[in-house]
This record gives sequence, structure tokens and C-alpha cells, in this order.
Amino acid sequence: MKNIFNFFKRFFSYFIIIAAFYFIFKNIFGNLEDIKLAIRNINWYYIIFSYLLLLPSLFFYTYAWQLIIKELEKDKSISFFNSLGIITVTNLGKYVPGKIWFALSRIDFTKKFNFSEKNIFLSILLESFYLFLGALFYFIFFLKRFFFLLILFLLIIITPHFFKIIFNFLLKIFKKESMKFSFPIKKSIFLLFIYILSWLFQGIAFFLLIKSFYLEVDIKNLFSLIGIYALSWMLGFIVLIAPAGLGVREGSILFFLKSLFPIGIAGLIALLSRIWITIHELLNFLIFGLIFLTKIRKRI
Repeated sequence: MKNIFNFFKRFFSYFIIIAAFYFIFKNIFGNLEDIKLAIRNINWYYIIFSYLLLLPSLFFYTYAWQLIIKELEKDKSISFFNSLGIITVTNLGKYVPGKIWFALSRIDFTKKFNFSEKNIFLSILLESFYLFLGALFYFIFFLKRFFFLLILFLLIIITPHFFKIIFNFLLKIFKKESMKFSFPIKKSIFLLFIYILSWLFQGIAFFLLIKSFYLEVDIKNLFSLIGIYALSWMLGFIVLIAPAGLGVREGSILFFLKSLFPIGIAGLIALLSRIWITIHELLNFLIFGLIFLTKIRKRI
């Protein structure tokens, strides 16, 4: 039975990836003249600047997780640099199907700083929760409707009562012990604000990536583009069978962007955004991750 399940899991994983990239390349090759013009006029300064803006996004992301894990175990401490090292090393685990290695490696490294496995796992769930809410905040700008209701929903869902219900439900799914803990409303709003800032910098970097080869992109669409990028990223993260959201993220970007760009350009954006963010995560590992691993080995 397990072998059958693994077969279907692999099958759907490959199907999603192949189907998504089939449509992306179909739209790219069907609009080659637009693509050639875009690549010919590429502006490398915009690309370099986009990578620079990804750094504060990473730092806000790290700081938020550091706050979460320290709030869960107030008698323990972990420095910002060690938090950054753990994140840049373990984020590569997302490229393994199932996302399990991302979570297991985060647990393994954080345990070295005396945090409990239960609270580390909970911190990963909390991180995903706030990341998703931050992505939803920007996606509201793309929808251009129900703005007040969705903002109200975000504020209600992070109140201690609803917060506890949601997380006990998630912990039940993962067959984990229910939690009595919940963030105070001020702390919860502050964490959401940090993740919103993290998405803001990453979204502006995404905008500059597009601007580097498609100058016609309108600054008025900035927040819509942040929302599309953030929600596509989260959809790729949630679909466990797709390694690093491969296929899901690109398909979502293409689907949402086709209302804002020519279909060929939308396909090119979907493809280049994958290459762009993968290079970013590899650079993070080479710059911060390797230093952290060297430091950890010396401790051992």
C-alpha cells in the first residue's frame, strides 16, 4: 500500500512539474519575437539591485523566526547570526520532494541550541502561518476588492482565541500534542508586520527583475505583483509533493500574470523568477550557511 502511495505521489509530482513547464515553454516559444526583444534589452543593473533587496527580506524573515523560537522557550537564546545560518542551510531542504528534509534539518540544527523538538516544529508551523498571512495581505491588492473584509479577517485570525484553534487543528493533523500557548495580540501583529516587510522587499526585488527585461511594467502594479509573487511562493510551499514548489509556483505566476502582461512575457517571468530565487538561495548558503556550518563543527 505504501509503495502504491509513493508511486502516485511521484507521478503527480512529475505531472505537475511537466504540465506547468509545458505551458510556460509553449507560451514562450509561441511569442519568440517578444522574448528575443526582452532578452536583448536586459538591464543587469536592475538584476543586481534586485539581489541586494533580497538581503533585507532574508534578514526580516530570519529575525521573525528568531522572535518566534525565543518566545516559545523564553529561557533559551539564539543569536541572529545562528538563526540566519540555520535558515540559509535548511532552506535548501525545500528542493527535496516532500519538504520533510527542510523541517527535519531545521529541527536538527536548532536542537543544538537546546530548544525542544516540539517547539522547533511549532516554530516552523508559526513561520508558515505568518508568511501565508503576509502573502495574503499583498494578494488583496491584486484582487482589488473586499479590501476591508480581508484586512479584518487577517486581524481576527491572529487573535489568541482563533490562533489557538487553528494551531491545535494543524497539530492534530501532524499527530502532535495540542498547545496551550498563544501569542499576545500585540506580538502577533508585530510578527505579521515583520513578514509583511519581508515580502515587501522580496516583492520589490521581483518587480526589478521584471523591469530588467520588460521596461513597460507599470509601477502602479507593484503591490499586485508582490501579492502574486508571495501567494505563488506560498502555494508552491504548501503543495508538499512538489520540491521547492517546482511547477506549482511557476504555474501560479503564469496564471495570475497573464492578466497584466503579454502571455509570452508572463511565461518568461515565471521561468526567470525560478532561476533568480534559486541562485539567491544558493548564494545565501555559500555566504552565510557555510560560515555557520564551520562554526558549528568547531563547537562539536
